Amino acid sequence: MLGASELARLSIERWNAGDLDGVYATWDPQVIVRPDPYYPDSGELLGAAAARRFWEDRRDFSGAGRLEILEERDLGDRCLMRIRQQIDAPASGVHGAYEWSYLVTARQGRVALLEFYIDRDAGLAAAGLAERP
Repeated sequence: MLGASELARLSIERWNAGDLDGVYATWDPQVIVRPDPYYPDSGELLGAAAARRFWEDRRDFSGAGRLEILEERDLGDRCLMRIRQQIDAPASGVHGAYEWSYLVTARQGRVALLEFYIDRDAGLAAAGLAERP
């Protein structure tokens, strides 16, 4: 059974390979997605179908941009990663990169909760590793 760190790394690898179905295969059917509160459409999403739409909308908006793991913290049933994402936005033509934190919670070998934080300190605080800014 895969732990949170393995599931998080596998998601990044599959995203980078263009294998979104492989990403989704690791999710619990009742997966919850919590986007950063400053992100467009930042409300909590419940279930694999809603999570899938969120993932695909981000890819449509930002492009398939490669994800690079900058930091990783294995927290047992959770894993916190700091990610750098390359942007090649098809609609706007914007090219560049930005960083965000990815907090994955696993239950019974499946991804149960995905949380995203643009601010590094907010991600650390959500993982219980620092005070919330």
